[in-house]
Amino acid sequence: MTRRARSLLIDSSLGKIFTGAADSSSATAANLVAGSTLRSTQRNFGINTTLVALRQNVITSVTFPANVIITSVKVKIGNLTVISPWTPAGSSIIVTLKTGLTYATSTSAGNVSLPALTASATTATSISVAAGYTLYWDIIQIGSTRAGMGLSITPYYYIGY
Repeated sequence: MTRRARSLLIDSSLGKIFTGAADSSSATAANLVAGSTLRSTQRNFGINTTLVALRQNVITSVTFPANVIITSVKVKIGNLTVISPWTPAGSSIIVTLKTGLTYATSTSAGNVSLPALTASATTATSISVAAGYTLYWDIIQIGSTRAGMGLSITPYYYIGY
């Protein structure tokens, strides 16, 4: 029987992610993908303390200085955790995630959404962003009978060294 190397090894004791490692003994700095600390970067669409309605096709971004692996993305309305006038009604908020050197040349990395009448949702994902590349958020749907207000989006990621 031949032994097959895993394409991705997550070592929870070290809090690191490696590629091409069959086990922790073959995991080295040479095949380290991401490092030891789960980090987050919050971006706001409108100020959370005011009732500013969302608009479609609003784009914001963050550029990473090193390779990252995004493990989840949290979408939240306002500072509240209950259904309120801040939440979208009729349909969900949908945000497209894109990665690239520029928005014009970026490619879609998937969507995250906040269901109607919901204040917060977290979506598990696995998005790799290369050093110097940008993660873009593009709002493509805001609710149909009532737009959401005070949206913040927070990606949680491991940054490589």
